[in-house]
Amino acid sequence: MSNLIPYCLKLDEETWQVIDKHRMSLVGVTHAQGITKADYIRDALIAYNEYFEKQVLPKVRQVNDEIDAPVSIYFSDGLDVRW
Repeated sequence: MSNLIPYCLKLDEETWQVIDKHRMSLVGVTHAQGITKADYIRDALIAYNEYFEKQVLPKVRQVNDEIDAPVSIYFSDGLDVRW
């Protein structure tokens, strides 16, 4: 396994309860002994990143290709403001 970088994750109690409910629902179905919170969150992040790459980024790229680039000069109340 690759080197893991530790990170502290702070979430509200309701979010932790949902995570516990979902990860415990996997006991006996996909994981005989259950799954740790860290493994559940890691798997969820990997799945979300795959979704983001396949679903979100293509749409973002399409929008970026369709919009005009901002001009280098912006006029605000008659003042020439350069970026």
